[in-house]
Amino acid sequence: MMRATVAVHLSRTLPLVVSAALACSPTEPADFLTARLSPIDEAVTSGTIGHAQVEVTNGGRQSVAVEVNTCPPRVFVSDHRGEGLGQPSVLCTLALVGPVLLAPGETHVYTQGWFASDGRGAPLPTGVYRLRTWVVPVSGNPVLTNRITVTVREP
Repeated sequence: MMRATVAVHLSRTLPLVVSAALACSPTEPADFLTARLSPIDEAVTSGTIGHAQVEVTNGGRQSVAVEVNTCPPRVFVSDHRGEGLGQPSVLCTLALVGPVLLAPGETHVYTQGWFASDGRGAPLPTGVYRLRTWVVPVSGNPVLTNRITVTVREP
């Protein structure tokens, strides 16, 4: 059984979550998934949205369903000391994007946005930051990507 979740933020404090169950082919554990993160924007202006590319590959022998293009974005931002900065509340639109089913050996590439703001919504100070994201299979544990380095510059 596959699960799709859609989050709709009506305001900064009131999330509405809608879940649906979908039938799909069997999946295997996420141990066979690999996920790689590459910068699209190596430098971004403070307080704006940057982009990175996520590449997910199924190295297993059965199809695996993974959730992609989530809102809010699944991005962990840390400073040069490795301290997490959190993610600001974001306004999500109602867009039903179901999981992607990866056949054995198949790779799916998508763009992941991230906000150059801290958990309170304040623009990040100029400097160098590390980003990491994760891919969530419908059945199994999340798969972490590698870390990338991005530069935040003044507006």
